Amino acid sequence: MISTMSTKESKALIKDIRETIKMAKYGDAIHKCQRLLRGDPKNYMGYLLLGAAYQNIDKVEAAKFLRKSIEYTEGPATVALQGLANCAPAEELPQVYEQLIDLVPEKCLEYYDKLYALAANAALTKSCLDVFKKKAQNPNDSHINKILEYLGRIWFSSDLEVPAAETELYKMSMEKLLSVGDADLQSLVYKRYLKFLYKHQDYVSCMRHACNMTESHPRDVYGYEWICMMHCENHEKVHNKAWQSELRRSVPEYAAQLLQLNPKSNLALLVQALELYSKEQFVAARQLALQALEYQPSYRMTQQLLARIHMKLGAHKLALLLWQELGEQHEEYAQCLSYETDVKLLEEASKLLKDKAATDELNLKALARCYYKLGEVEKLKSLPLDAVTHAEFLLPPSEALEALADNESFEALLLRGKLNMKLRNFAEALNCMLKATRLQPHIAECFEHLGQLYQANDDIIRARKCFEKCVSLNALAQEAVDALSSIYQQLGEEDLNEALLLNTLRHLSNDDAIRLQYKLGLHFLKVKKLDNAIQCFRLAIKHDYKCMIYWESLGDAYAARGSYNSAIRVFQKILELSPNNSYAQLQIAVIKTTIRMYPEAIADFDELLKKYPDYLPALRGAAEAHIGLAHNLRSQNLYGRAKDNFKMALEHLQSAFLQSKAQCMVWLWRLTASVLVQTAQLPQSLANLDVTGNLVKREEKIVHLSRKDLLQLAQRFYLCALKLKQNTFLWYELALCSYFSAVYMPEDANSHLEIAAKVCKMAIKAQSNRWQNWNLLGVINMHTANENFPVAQHCLIQAVVTERKSYTAWTNLGVLYIKLGDIRLANEAFKRAQQSSPIYPNAWIGQALVAEIMGEQEEAFDLFRHCQQFEYHPEAAIGYAHWVCHVLSNPALRDKPQNKHAIEHMHADINALDAINWFVQNEESEACIASLTFQGFLFARQKLYKQAINAFTCACQQAPPGTDRDNLYTNLGYLYLKLGQPEHAVSAFDNVAHASFKPISGLALAYYRCGQSHESYATYSNLLASGVAQDEEKAATILVAMASLVYASQGDTDTKTLLYQCILLKNAPIQAFFSAFALGVLHRDNDLIKIIMPDLQKYRFHEKYSADVSYLTANYCLINEGSRQALNYLQQRVRMFPQNPALRKIFVKFLLDYFPNDLTYEKALANMALIALKLGPSYLSDCNNASEISETTIYACRALERVDRTRSLKLIQSAIRMDPINQHARQLLSSITAGRSRRSRNHNNNSGGGGGGGSGGGGGGGTVNNGYHRDRSRHSHRSTHSSKSGKGRSDMAPYQTSVNMTGDDSRDGQEVIEVQILPQDENWGENTTAVTGNTSEQSISMEDINNMWHRENEKGFGFACRRYVESTFYFLLGSGAFFSPVAMVVMPYIGFFPSAFDHPELTQTVRTQLLACSEQCKGQLVSLAARLLLLAIGLWALFMRRTAASMPRIFLYRAIVLLLVTICTFAYWLFYIVQVTNSAKIVVETGGDTVDYKSLVGYATNFVDTLLFIHYVAVVLLELRHQQPCYYVKIIRSPDGVSHSYMLGQLSIQRAAVWVLQHYYVDFPIFNPYLERIPISISKSQRNKISNSFKYYEVDGVSNSQQQSQSRAVLAANARRRDSSHNERFYEEHEYERRVKKRRARLITAAEEAFTHIKRIHNEPAPALPLDPQEAAQAVFPSMARALQKYLRVTRQQPRHTFESILKHLAHCLKHDLSPRAFLEPYLTESPVMQSEKERRWVQSWSLICDDIVSRPISNECTFQLIQNDVSLMVTVYKLPHFNLAEEVVDPKSNKFVLKLNSETSV
Repeated sequence: MISTMSTKESKALIKDIRETIKMAKYGDAIHKCQRLLRGDPKNYMGYLLLGAAYQNIDKVEAAKFLRKSIEYTEGPATVALQGLANCAPAEELPQVYEQLIDLVPEKCLEYYDKLYALAANAALTKSCLDVFKKKAQNPNDSHINKILEYLGRIWFSSDLEVPAAETELYKMSMEKLLSVGDADLQSLVYKRYLKFLYKHQDYVSCMRHACNMTESHPRDVYGYEWICMMHCENHEKVHNKAWQSELRRSVPEYAAQLLQLNPKSNLALLVQALELYSKEQFVAARQLALQALEYQPSYRMTQQLLARIHMKLGAHKLALLLWQELGEQHEEYAQCLSYETDVKLLEEASKLLKDKAATDELNLKALARCYYKLGEVEKLKSLPLDAVTHAEFLLPPSEALEALADNESFEALLLRGKLNMKLRNFAEALNCMLKATRLQPHIAECFEHLGQLYQANDDIIRARKCFEKCVSLNALAQEAVDALSSIYQQLGEEDLNEALLLNTLRHLSNDDAIRLQYKLGLHFLKVKKLDNAIQCFRLAIKHDYKCMIYWESLGDAYAARGSYNSAIRVFQKILELSPNNSYAQLQIAVIKTTIRMYPEAIADFDELLKKYPDYLPALRGAAEAHIGLAHNLRSQNLYGRAKDNFKMALEHLQSAFLQSKAQCMVWLWRLTASVLVQTAQLPQSLANLDVTGNLVKREEKIVHLSRKDLLQLAQRFYLCALKLKQNTFLWYELALCSYFSAVYMPEDANSHLEIAAKVCKMAIKAQSNRWQNWNLLGVINMHTANENFPVAQHCLIQAVVTERKSYTAWTNLGVLYIKLGDIRLANEAFKRAQQSSPIYPNAWIGQALVAEIMGEQEEAFDLFRHCQQFEYHPEAAIGYAHWVCHVLSNPALRDKPQNKHAIEHMHADINALDAINWFVQNEESEACIASLTFQGFLFARQKLYKQAINAFTCACQQAPPGTDRDNLYTNLGYLYLKLGQPEHAVSAFDNVAHASFKPISGLALAYYRCGQSHESYATYSNLLASGVAQDEEKAATILVAMASLVYASQGDTDTKTLLYQCILLKNAPIQAFFSAFALGVLHRDNDLIKIIMPDLQKYRFHEKYSADVSYLTANYCLINEGSRQALNYLQQRVRMFPQNPALRKIFVKFLLDYFPNDLTYEKALANMALIALKLGPSYLSDCNNASEISETTIYACRALERVDRTRSLKLIQSAIRMDPINQHARQLLSSITAGRSRRSRNHNNNSGGGGGGGSGGGGGGGTVNNGYHRDRSRHSHRSTHSSKSGKGRSDMAPYQTSVNMTGDDSRDGQEVIEVQILPQDENWGENTTAVTGNTSEQSISMEDINNMWHRENEKGFGFACRRYVESTFYFLLGSGAFFSPVAMVVMPYIGFFPSAFDHPELTQTVRTQLLACSEQCKGQLVSLAARLLLLAIGLWALFMRRTAASMPRIFLYRAIVLLLVTICTFAYWLFYIVQVTNSAKIVVETGGDTVDYKSLVGYATNFVDTLLFIHYVAVVLLELRHQQPCYYVKIIRSPDGVSHSYMLGQLSIQRAAVWVLQHYYVDFPIFNPYLERIPISISKSQRNKISNSFKYYEVDGVSNSQQQSQSRAVLAANARRRDSSHNERFYEEHEYERRVKKRRARLITAAEEAFTHIKRIHNEPAPALPLDPQEAAQAVFPSMARALQKYLRVTRQQPRHTFESILKHLAHCLKHDLSPRAFLEPYLTESPVMQSEKERRWVQSWSLICDDIVSRPISNECTFQLIQNDVSLMVTVYKLPHFNLAEEVVDPKSNKFVLKLNSETSV
């Protein structure tokens, strides 16, 4: 039970509670209140006090108990409400405050303030506003003003809608707010309140408050704008006086004030425009309205006013556009429609005006106009028309004029003017129009007609003004716009024309503007604004697709812009739409001519001329196409075809001349003259034409014109063209024609030059700022027949001043300075020409001439060689040929590295031969003797002896008697000997007037070749007796030759006598010893051999003669000691000279001949043959002879026949390719393929001698194979006497001599007579010095020998497979493992295991439970997806990247990882499949647990975890294990010895090799093989000193004294050389470093000067022609080219840096503002290897050589080698030591010192 409490107790307790609350003991108070309420549950005071106690503890509880107090309070609960106001939530406070305001009036202001503050909360604004609205209903409230103020503030600060019933309350609150607020608040309230008033159409209040705002805020535009807007929008309304009465000033005054505050106020401008419109100042009103519309484009009032103004000005089209934009259809809209021509628009206008015609005269006239245009005459007659309208639409012109004769109104005058214009009464029409214009000067139509009248009277100025006035009034006056545009084009004012058309287009839509778009496009095409023109034409075509005019103009625009492919496509499109369009066909052909597709253009012109034979543009185009094709052919030196095209061009022009209208066209005369002049410039035999007689005004049908006739006729044609039209171009071409006449007709040069000078002056007079005119006048005055050098200098300087980049004028100026002898100025002029155009050949030729004059031979040679890279030029051709021949004939120059490189690698001789061939062909009969000599020399060098004979024969015919002609005949004789024509050689040698040693010895050889041995012997005897051969060396050579002759005729006795005599001479040649020794061998004369043996043994250690000495000695051993001793001797010699291929070849042949069936020598024989074949090309350094290598290859084939039959077959095939005429090789091939190897060997043994075996019996175990042959010249001079002598003998003469014709292979310029005693053996070539072009070890013909380490082709299919198959396998395996968990999860759902989840004995419920995925299962799926994502990222980062290298063996650790993945994947799939497939069976049969979907998800998750662990293992093994340094690696590069050291982790050998290569390419300097021998320049004295230190042999032999001195002192010289070699090397290196530093300094200086020049041009204040980086690079490169070339040459870098790459790099540096040193970095710094372009390949192939298996890890002292071509890297690995560190403590007391002093120490 609840105990009750008495009233007294309650009061006491309440009092106690109050005291407790005052003491802030709220907890006790709460307990007491609860006790009170337990006794009296409805005690409002208890609840009140409990709420008070809770107020400082929990306001929510306090509010709850206060509400209870209010509920149980009888009467006003003021205290409870006051308490609730402090703790109630905000949404309850408005109602609380409302009650308190009524209960506590004395505090109502306080509650109003709180209520207003509460209204700031957007959620409570409406509630608070409702409270204030209720309180405002009582107007007698003493606080009504405060209520209205707060009400206004809430309404102002919120966006609440004002209901219609509360409008007055809103007005009262706003006005109260305006009265109590400050200025800023009033401004804001006015903006809100004025809008509210205008919206509720309270215009009076709105105007009153707007005026008040202008007075209270005179600088605020808002009030003025409202006044202006109300005036603009309501000035036409009837009820406007009420609000107008509120104005303090007039509206224009307000508008003026507004414009002062805001000049861009559209309302103020509109007010002024309305004012002007009311005063009929329509033009000014339109200007203001346009400004207003610009500031506020979408304001309807402005658009309406502007439309009405346009109607007043007569611009009805503009007004119609505005009405259509507004969407208004009324009488004014219909009036505008009546001026259109479209029937639908006219019908629409008539419908709108039909019912309103009677109300307005304008509507009636508009309706009449519509009926008239629609042809509805009856309706027109039914209208009540005035006199003017009746006359305009219903009367003919004459009657209308009579009817309006006395009417002087504007309409009548305008109509009379138009009718008079129609009747062509222009005077009367002009009078009427002028009167009408005076009456209403704002009507555009009046000015349009006035302009037409003035234009008809040719008064262009007045017409222009009238049309301009009309267009200014009506921008869409079509006829006025067209007429004004034509006038602008006529006057050349294209800018005004463009502005006119653009202004007109601005007012039109796309459909209406097509015609003007096309017209604007034509204007853009004319002023070269081609992109704009194309856009205009495309818009026009889009509107009218089938208009051919638009298409043709578009094609012309594309062609003018240079978009020729687009233009061709456009014209082809025209032909698709209109196949017979001749203009499109013509333009396609013209464009093809422009882009130099001359054959295609000619075909198109021919097709067009078949349809229209007399079509002049086609005839002209065809002629120009033929001329262009002729120019191309001429530049290719195809002069015959060029002449044919000139002839066809002339035929087309002759067809044009048949048309009389064409004869007045300048282009026809000019083009014909040009054809004639260009034909006259062809070579002499082609400089002629056959033309029709009419063309030259002769009676003959066909007239043959020579070069002179062509030039004369061209001058006549130019004069005819000048009669039609004079311009500077025609004068210039006539002057050029006259100059060519002076060049080709030197007999009349003076008269032609005089004419040329006069005509050129006329060209200068016509246009003095054209540099070509000044240049030509300068050239004319430089001609040898008119050398006026001062005038020429003035003209050329004027030319370069006119055009600074005129490289032609600069070059001509340089030539002039050469003639004047001023080399410095010439060099500067040529330099400026090169800067202007680096590819202009004449400038480079000029520099070459300057270098030649200055004696800079190397520079001249390089410059002439550079000129060959440009087009053909005769001066460059003969200059280059001269320098090539000079270098080739001078051994000192020929042996220089740069010249040797140019000849051997850059094929300078072949290029020079091509150039001189073109020169001789062009000059024909006028070719000079020097050019023919060069041609013959170069032909002979290429072994083109017949062509050389022709060249020398022509030279001999032109040469005057003297030494030069004797030399030419001498060369001619030796060439005949080369060809095996000794009879002609005798004739040539007989023509030598002053015989010397060389022609006489040649004559003797020729006699011998003719079979006249006696004459030959007599000649040699006379030569020996004449004293010409006083040199003992020459005498010895002659004696050898005589011995060969005696041997053939008299036997060995007399031969021995002569050879003894030769040997006894002081400087006996080695050939004498060879001959004597061979003679002893042949005749078994051991006494002779023993005599010769000591002298011959002097040369046994000389590698040059090692093969010869070995061969003879081996034959001597064979005869006397047997084949085994001979074989041992040859083995010793091979070991002594292992690099001599000839010696190895002798050894191979000896084994094949004498040990053919000995199986013990098979492999040794094969290896020896292969090594001989490999060494051959590299050993023979001078030149290459295919037949010699072919013979060596045959020996190798025979040697390999038993060992490697396949390779033997390849070798014999290679031999046949090198020497196709070698029958021996073909027979051997047949025997190999047929398996008859034994018969092949027997055949080879039987045919070993080339023309006869030796005499004498066998001794010592075998017969002697006489196969000795030695040729010491560059070329192989094998005698063909046996086949050419005419005696029919197959055996050769026993003695032969052959003489080298040219001196290019002799060191001292002496003749070389080469003697052969033994008969030639055509199968022996071991001693030749000639090889083919396959000098590289990578030669095609040597591919089977040189590939010692097999490397797969980097671009082959095998390499691609080997490179990518491993990655593909990894990818497939990894993908299979990665997607396996996904498959395990997905497969059950797609029914992949029907036996597991679709078992017939499983219920549907069980199936559903098995495949159900609970929340835990879904969580596992999310976890699985996240793990797969992490695994995918890891796999991509670790495995999915391009491999750095293809390694020979597998990567062990990667293989282990993949094996783990494979095993894991297989195991998981195995258990998965078994468990899933058997699960249903287990459930059905045993009732056990089955595998549900959740367990499968967990299984897949475990699989992913396993893969993640394996990936972690892979990261450790593949990426982390080798990071810790374990080894020290030393890398040494061979052959230059550069080395680097690194620290390396634990890797396999092959991975360590990849790591080494990666560091090699970025750390090592570039290997330059050309620097292996230090390039130095040695003085003559030093060269003599060095040459005396060595024993060497000249190519042509040396004197006996020199040879003997060398023989005696060779050992001492070698010893001295060894002693001083280190000094020489030191000085060589020092000299080389000095030269490099010097060239480097010059290069840096030149580069800095060039870059400074570019900066000067860039920073000049004066205007300069802008250059892009490529042009700038071309401009400055010549100034540094020489310094850079010299530096690259001295550092041997020129093969690595081409001209194009240097120019590209320079442009790149200029583009990015790099410094000169940055530009020079690639040339000054030779590292790293990757800097070389040759090393930047996608694939670099290296060979790895190691004693251990390369997949094994590296270990201490492991060594492996990397090889690529000539570069090898030797890598040695050492294990880093274990570092034992021990800490050592230093006693601080030990850090004290004592200063020791003595008497001698100074402190």
